[in-house]
Amino acid sequence: MKNDVLVVQLVEALYWFDKALQQRLRVKGWKAVSPRQSMILANIADGEVRPSAIASKLGISRQAMSQALSEMVDRGIVVLTDDPNDRRAKIICLTKEMEPMHHDTIEILGDLENILEEKLGKTRFKSFREALAINWRALPFE
Repeated sequence: MKNDVLVVQLVEALYWFDKALQQRLRVKGWKAVSPRQSMILANIADGEVRPSAIASKLGISRQAMSQALSEMVDRGIVVLTDDPNDRRAKIICLTKEMEPMHHDTIEILGDLENILEEKLGKTRFKSFREALAINWRALPFE
């Protein structure tokens, strides 16, 4: 019996985006990345470059973030540079070789949003985006 639990539906939506993104990147000739790395790249595409902020958004520890970034550095996907605004922090930069992947990622995510908008209709899609845009970290747990 299907219960339509919201969190399950949200996870399915997230995995749909990730699976579609991964498949389309492979078609364009890019090597696969892990789901965690994919979410890091999505955050970079959204303009977030601080590892601590991305870790917080993804709900992962700094250690897990550090491990994922280390793997991405080893693969030549990103480099870590000093944050000019905080000498204790680093920022994530795509390597020159990965800048085309960044552009492909942004294009693909836009295409996927268009598919979703077509499926939902403009009004429902707008409402969906507005609902998801709340400050999730400010919501109480109790």
